[in-house]
Amino acid sequence: MDQRILDFEKQFYKSKLPDIRPGDTVRVHQRIEEGGKTRIHQFEGMVIAAKHGRGMSGSFTVRKIGAGGVGVEQSFFWHAPTLFKVERIRAGAARRAKLYYLRKLTARAGRKLRGKEAGEVWEEGAVKEAVRKEQAEQAEEKAEESSESPEKPVQTAEETSAKNG
Repeated sequence: MDQRILDFEKQFYKSKLPDIRPGDTVRVHQRIEEGGKTRIHQFEGMVIAAKHGRGMSGSFTVRKIGAGGVGVEQSFFWHAPTLFKVERIRAGAARRAKLYYLRKLTARAGRKLRGKEAGEVWEEGAVKEAVRKEQAEQAEEKAEESSESPEKPVQTAEETSAKNG
């Protein structure tokens, strides 16, 4: 691959990625920007696939059972700038690389894969600082807006009755 491409990709690499395997139950924290505001969205479920290793194109897929028993899957890239934190809640006991067969099983049958408890947490420090800065800026802007808005004079009960009367 061209050296310029490799140099460009280096600035996006994250160090010390968590050891997540198919079958693990994880909680993924992802930064989402909506309408000029930033929030952290959590997605908790079982890892059903990890693809393309840990490189720039590497990803993992998490599946959870949502409301009404509907299965929801979401894929995350390892080096995405929106990936904020990954917590491994429970280590899995899967013996396959891809757990796509869980799509056909009920939630109860899928629980048989659960292994020992494991509390590993991975968090990107630079992203955490960026979120803090954005939240501080949003708070400052909100404070400026409230101070710039002209105050309406408060009417007393006598003035109100004089207008209406």
